[in-house]
Formats: sequence, structure tokens, C-alpha cells
Amino acid sequence: MKRTTVLIFIASIFLGGLLSVLVQTGIAQVFLKTKNQEKKTKTLPEPIKEGAPATPMVEHQTQLVDKVPTNPPPLENQMNQQVPEPTQGIPPGYSSELIDVKFREGTDVDLPEELLPPDLRDSVASIRRGFSLSGEQLKRIGADRLQLWFRIILRPGANPVAFMEKLKRLSCVESAEFVLQPAQPPQ
Repeated sequence: MKRTTVLIFIASIFLGGLLSVLVQTGIAQVFLKTKNQEKKTKTLPEPIKEGAPATPMVEHQTQLVDKVPTNPPPLENQMNQQVPEPTQGIPPGYSSELIDVKFREGTDVDLPEELLPPDLRDSVASIRRGFSLSGEQLKRIGADRLQLWFRIILRPGANPVAFMEKLKRLSCVESAEFVLQPAQPPQ
């Protein structure tokens, strides 16, 4: 029972992260357009009765569809794009010490610290894989791209905003984000 619950939990985290990446990159647009075209050809469901509460899932899906860019820029333009100077620091609720980074496909990630220039490497306390499954296990379940994700822990006193700016400018980095801190339990 516990093993099944853990597997379901891991799968839900993976699928949520995958959906987030797809929406951010605009890849989900193709899927959503296809689904919307299929819906137009099918018969419509019964109309919702007036005054009936809308389900949160339908509202959430509608919000996600609204956030998908209608004309995302070509991927080639995004890869060499300079990261703009930040107008803010770390978003509220996010860690100033933890950064999740995804390296570009084709990057040799056997020694991820070697991919960082010396000035960034000096700010890193540790860097570890984002997922604990082995490369073989990830390939077996069809998720070998997860090998490109790593969690960076910064040294005390490191400037996280400057580190993030420089990290995002590296050609081998596809994305980098501060890690959301867990919510405090209610008291």
C-alpha cells in the first residue's frame, strides 16, 4: 500500500513538472490545438444547469489554456537570447539557496560541476541529480530526459540573484529556477 502511494506521488510530481515545462515552452500549444479541434467535431455535453458550481479542475484547465502563447517564438531564437536584467530578486516563498537547473539535451552531465565556469563553481556548495533513479531506470520508464535535471545548493554568502543571471546565460543551460519552499503547516 505504501509503495503504491509513493509511486503515485512521484508520478504526480513528474507529470506536474512536465506539464509546467510544456506550457512554458509552448509545446503544449500543439497538443491543445489538436484536442480543441477534436472537441469541435464531437457532440457537445449537456449544458451545465444555471447556478450549478463549476468544478475547480475545469477552471484550472481553462486558465492553463489561456496561458499558452498563441505564437511562440522559434526555438532557435530562444536558445541564443540574452537573459534580461532582473527587476526583482528572489520571488516570495522561494529559496535563496536552492536552484533547479536543466541542462540542454546532448550536454554531457556526468560531471555537472565541470559545466560551470570557475566564478559560478566557487559559489556552489553541492550539485546533485534532481531524480534519484539511475539512468538505466529512467530509460526503462521512458523518462531519460530527467537525467538533465540537477539541484544546486549555494554556499552561504553567495549572491543567488547574480548566480542565477550568469547561470541562465550559459549555452548548456536550458532552464534554471529558484526552488519553491515548502509551505509552513498551519498553527
